[in-house]
Amino acid sequence: MSAFCSPCCIGPPARLAPHDDQWTLLTSEGGLRARSVVVASGGENLPRLPGLARALSHRVAQYHAADYRNPGQLPDGAVLVVGSAQSGCQIAEDLLVAGRQVLLATRPVGRAPARHRGRDTVEWLVECGFFQQRPRDLPDPSVMAAPQPLLAPGGGRSMSLQALARAGVTLAGRLVAAHGEQVTFDDSAPANLTAGDAFAARIRAMLDQAIRRAGLHAPCVEPDDADTPIELHPPMALDLRTIPVGSVVWCTGYTGDFSWLPPALLNADGRPQHHDGAAPLPGVWYVGLRWLTHRASGNFFGFPTDAATAADAVVAHLTESPSPHPGHNTAVTAPDRRRQGAHTTRETTPSTQGLTLPDTGR
Repeated sequence: MSAFCSPCCIGPPARLAPHDDQWTLLTSEGGLRARSVVVASGGENLPRLPGLARALSHRVAQYHAADYRNPGQLPDGAVLVVGSAQSGCQIAEDLLVAGRQVLLATRPVGRAPARHRGRDTVEWLVECGFFQQRPRDLPDPSVMAAPQPLLAPGGGRSMSLQALARAGVTLAGRLVAAHGEQVTFDDSAPANLTAGDAFAARIRAMLDQAIRRAGLHAPCVEPDDADTPIELHPPMALDLRTIPVGSVVWCTGYTGDFSWLPPALLNADGRPQHHDGAAPLPGVWYVGLRWLTHRASGNFFGFPTDAATAADAVVAHLTESPSPHPGHNTAVTAPDRRRQGAHTTRETTPSTQGLTLPDTGR
């Protein structure tokens, strides 16, 4: 919980509460008191299930992506995968390779090409400052609620809805109704495919602009099979017994469980309040939340920077005289933000300005 404290294991948190100028963490295994706390429990550790799940027939086995491990754990039959972001598309592909018939209920999700002009796209994105965008740099704050762009694991090949369809996945629109064995989809499948293509085009245009501004010599854009158009005939309604569908995998995202934090640290939606990772009360910082200080705060590209900033702040807090003044976290002053300034106060590069991610679902 704090610097200069021996590592210990005390069980899952039950409640965090202020105590004079310190904090007390109560758990099922006991308690711990400290002057500083770094909350690194994650912001996406609680699976989300839509209400439609309760309306399906008990015959159909249901799983969340959090519980999925491999095709062998699912009962025989076709599989309906709900959600077409990273988890949904990877699970659909995994099932297809295992010989399963797969139906994929889609949403508008951005996708990124695996490679662009001779290099891995992620390498270009890192260099052009894409991952260092801060919340205040965004023209549209709703971008922060969007899932990460679809990117095939392993690199070297792109993933897209049309690529999955060509491989044998049946694409449908968003799942909008369920009753027993009957499910209904909207007509958004073509638009969802178009949204992914449009995002990939914006990524390429942004990278081309960055390459020109830097005066770099890069090869021409290579053909990408993921861009090849397809003709869609998505189903609008389905009787799950006719295929038959034996299971549904809900790839509908996650939320965070912050019920153990005091209300003063949370906003109206139950999410942590913070300013660049510092809580509104002294002695508490966050690490690992999406868009905590910049786009990469929630992944391996960004959280080490935020962790270093929090460590500097904790040291500063522990070396100053105790002063219980609730309501504002003052431990992180300008001198203490040396590491943060090097990473999260850089201006957005011109190549990333104006790139707005679609408001997408998992």
